[in-house]
Amino acid sequence: AAVSGALSQSQVDALEHLHRPKYAEHLAEHQSALVEIVEQLSAADTETVCKRWRDDADAVIDEAAPPAEPERFLTASRDSEGALLLHSKQHGGAATEIEKALRNASTYEGDDDTRSHGERGADALFDIAAFYNKNHADDGTPRNLPHVSISVDESTIRAGRPVGVDGDTEEPMASSCTDTYLCDCKIHTILRDAHGAPVGFGRSRYSVPRKLFSQVAARDGGCRFPGCDRKIRHCDAHHMRYWRHGGSTDYINLVLLCSRHHHFVHQHHLQMKLDDHSNLSVVWRDGRQRTSRPRGAPPRHSRE
Repeated sequence: AAVSGALSQSQVDALEHLHRPKYAEHLAEHQSALVEIVEQLSAADTETVCKRWRDDADAVIDEAAPPAEPERFLTASRDSEGALLLHSKQHGGAATEIEKALRNASTYEGDDDTRSHGERGADALFDIAAFYNKNHADDGTPRNLPHVSISVDESTIRAGRPVGVDGDTEEPMASSCTDTYLCDCKIHTILRDAHGAPVGFGRSRYSVPRKLFSQVAARDGGCRFPGCDRKIRHCDAHHMRYWRHGGSTDYINLVLLCSRHHHFVHQHHLQMKLDDHSNLSVVWRDGRQRTSRPRGAPPRHSRE
């Protein structure tokens, strides 16, 4: 058409703008009809037709192409006080699943529960993370316990508040966090020489043997913190008299607590005691007291 003079140079230029790789397949099908249409039009109208054709082609091509992934992110940082700050943007199914998980993990613990909506959401996220860490399918123990490496002598641990270090980040942990992990973990003992160099690595052992954990679980049936209904798979064994205070690892000194309440008990130094019927008393430092009953059936053998 250009050679015959049926199209002006301006019209040819407008059509040439359509000769791009992304339009090649569609243009091959429509080129003859498109030329016939613009032959009767002015240069300005040809520009309009070409633009409309390009828009229609873009719509078809965009629908056929794989959808672009929406922007999404999750960032985590620590503030000057060591608190973890999270910022995230999620879409579609991811947003729905996260909202559903937070709703499912959120708890209400009765009239004594004074947490705000935001605090319950933060606690729900804590429970989700703790549950995954305890029940993931990667290599680890059946309950995927935290691994604690002790590289100081036992007297040092018992004398003061132990300070743990996160093995992944090498950041120090609060003493209450260290106490929580020491209650129910796998312990490795590292022997060091006078200069601090490791010279031996002992076998790992459970701070709470698995059979003993099962015995306590059969009695408690889940978290024993008053008002909490978390099941056994959420729980750690807690030493009511702390391990570093000489507390024994036996049936009458252990109760199950979900990860969040286990940390809570250590953070607030709550006192706990079982009576002869396995009812648990929880006493705050200001004298407040709450109780919970066991959900499981106490074993028949003696508690001596």
